[in-house]
Amino acid sequence: MGSRASDDDAPVTLTAAIPIEPFEDEVRLFVLATRDPAIEVTGLQGELRKTLQGLSGAAVLTTTASFLADRVGAEIDYQFKVTNDPHACPD
Repeated sequence: MGSRASDDDAPVTLTAAIPIEPFEDEVRLFVLATRDPAIEVTGLQGELRKTLQGLSGAAVLTTTASFLADRVGAEIDYQFKVTNDPHACPD
């Protein structure tokens, strides 16, 4: 979901909800933002999924980073750990 103010010089505010699988594991969230109309996100996503088939663990993270660097040239990634233990997270 996103919104844009009516003033062309106003910043764009975007909000996204990203489902995270409830498996305890290291996770890296890759964020890609581009104004390049030649990049078709759905196709890029499908290509990445094919590339990741059969991989697991750290290979998924490093392959994704390499894939995006090769095709797009820039991305931001956030690494975190998923836990199902409510006592492991601060209030």
